[in-house]
Amino acid sequence: VNALKPGESIGLDNGETLTVTASDAAGSSIRIDNPGLHLIDRTRTTGARAAAGAPCALALNAHGIENIAYRDTGNHLDEIWSDPRGQGTTDLTANAGAPSAQGNPHTYVDPSGNQVVLIFRGADNHVRSLYWMFGAVGQDNLGGSINAPRAAGNPAGWLAAHDGVPHVTYRGGNGHLHEI
Repeated sequence: VNALKPGESIGLDNGETLTVTASDAAGSSIRIDNPGLHLIDRTRTTGARAAAGAPCALALNAHGIENIAYRDTGNHLDEIWSDPRGQGTTDLTANAGAPSAQGNPHTYVDPSGNQVVLIFRGADNHVRSLYWMFGAVGQDNLGGSINAPRAAGNPAGWLAAHDGVPHVTYRGGNGHLHEI
């Protein structure tokens, strides 16, 4: 890359093009163009409702499943999914009979239950979860079930590597980080 000057490009063996966009004493800035990249309007192609916030996504490679979850403009949590049979959309909030959501959800896979878990802040500011694999969607009021402080931000969930126990961290109204 150091032999190239700003504006110069080189083709790579994999079909990508590397272009030097700037260069100074600290190094070079490059852009890599991949002709295999393309844009897909998932909302349009699936007939999904418009998003009101940032999406989260995951892939279950063993099942050939890709999931995009988001809060729609009606404050429902929706998923856009694709699997070997096709693609579609699901109103997860309606499917679970769950309350409306605020903010952006967070997703992870719980392999012990073979489930997708979607963590979110409900309209009541309780930290909640939706979970499913195929079919029906379940729900839990994680914060309300243990009388935890109400959330003031987007929660995040994960599985602890050492024991596989699920954890959820969120910001409370007092600015403290809490973990369920």
